[in-house]
Amino acid sequence: MTHLILTSDNTLPFVQQAMHDQFQKGGTYGSVALTIAGLAAMVVMVYALQRWYDATHHGKDESSHPIRLFRELLRRMNVSQQEREMITQIARDQRCKNPAALLISDRLFDEYTGAWRAKNTRANTGVELDALRERLFGCDHE
Repeated sequence: MTHLILTSDNTLPFVQQAMHDQFQKGGTYGSVALTIAGLAAMVVMVYALQRWYDATHHGKDESSHPIRLFRELLRRMNVSQQEREMITQIARDQRCKNPAALLISDRLFDEYTGAWRAKNTRANTGVELDALRERLFGCDHE
């Protein structure tokens, strides 16, 4: 036995009323299948619209993802591709949760790059980092 949910005035909601009427007229399994297919199509359409909305409205919010924010800041600060790769590698190697902090605080920049310099054996890494630090913060490393 099927139980239908009644609204407060003892009438069925629109979709249930339509299905009820169809069965009262002697509806077939084909009509039931079409109704279910229609409901499934509506669910898929709502899901697709939600995905589209999220992609167009939330995808542009750079602050919602630390790596995206970091890359956008590097781009806007006109940091060269080589410097971007180096500072990104430093943030990754040092497991910096929010790498943008390296670009806004000279103290954090020095902390993360200092630990990385000690491990890195490339000859001119120190010179490159000092030049980047001077451009970012406007002063020489002490």
